[in-house]
Amino acid sequence: MFINVYCFLYLKMADRKKDFHDCYYKNSNKNYAVLVEADKIGWKKARKTKEMFARKLEKNVIVPTLEGPLNAKKGDWLCMGVDGELWPQDEPKLLKKFNKLAPVKKTLKVKYGDGEEISYNDFFVFKPKPEKEKVFVQIPNSFIVHASWGVLNGKKGDYLCKWLDDGLDPDPQDVWVVDKDIFERTHEIVHW
Repeated sequence: MFINVYCFLYLKMADRKKDFHDCYYKNSNKNYAVLVEADKIGWKKARKTKEMFARKLEKNVIVPTLEGPLNAKKGDWLCMGVDGELWPQDEPKLLKKFNKLAPVKKTLKVKYGDGEEISYNDFFVFKPKPEKEKVFVQIPNSFIVHASWGVLNGKKGDYLCKWLDDGLDPDPQDVWVVDKDIFERTHEIVHW
């Protein structure tokens, strides 16, 4: 019985590998080209290790991110990383990936996409959940990602990421870009 189960799993993995390298992703996925390129390079596994800061937004804004301006709704969280980089995050996704810790007094002046400037000093510290792993690939040229929350522009050498538990999804929607230098300082590689 054990040998039969092992053989079945081995054959399924072999079938998956064939599919993975043979147009595994849906052609209709807006990220099809960059996902196929990532497959050819080879995905690796990582987890975020550095804390970040976030605060809940009181109104709709356009957040100036490293990858381009992104819309954020009232109730989303304005997140700030290790270099002061900003990005919006909706609450369910944020709490799925991070543990909310203590409030902290941290001053930040943000100039939003509409030209409005707001100063904040009320943030919370968020610590990454260690069990939340992702897969990543360093892309050798500039690239565009159509994320569920907006269009992201990756520079040469930036990282394309998706959640490990979405790894076999032929139509992944939750893919994103992380700046090369920031990724290398805030993530650790996890061995398979």
